[in-house]
Amino acid sequence: MKDAIKTRLDAYKAEMDAASPEEIPEIRAKFSEWYHAQSAGDKASMKPFWDDIKKSARTIIGEIKVMLDELKSLTDTKLVVGKLEYSLDEWITISDYSRRHNLKTSRVQNWITRGVIPPDKVVVVPQLNSIKLIKNEIYRSV
Repeated sequence: MKDAIKTRLDAYKAEMDAASPEEIPEIRAKFSEWYHAQSAGDKASMKPFWDDIKKSARTIIGEIKVMLDELKSLTDTKLVVGKLEYSLDEWITISDYSRRHNLKTSRVQNWITRGVIPPDKVVVVPQLNSIKLIKNEIYRSV
């Protein structure tokens, strides 16, 4: 690769690393204009640079995925009732359901009694003073 091209690519990378989010579009536009003005041979000589950028990006994305998985495992709270597990992201109390969906608690309890909320979407936890959890889904009275 020509020294001038290498210098320009290194400068572009440094500019992007130091740029604020507002500056990035302008930097990209200027670089794009410069890049498209290059010959096919010069563009081909830049392939190792772009391959290195892609490799770095894939590594960073992989690290982010691992961190997100770790975070998810830390925030995944499960309740075990008998032999069944219930994720507390999906199963919530009647009061929480009422708040989230802007309903009166009495209406939600009425729906449970009438079967609007199916019995398989309601869990009674005897160990917690018979608290009822419902699956956080949209239910409609007919």
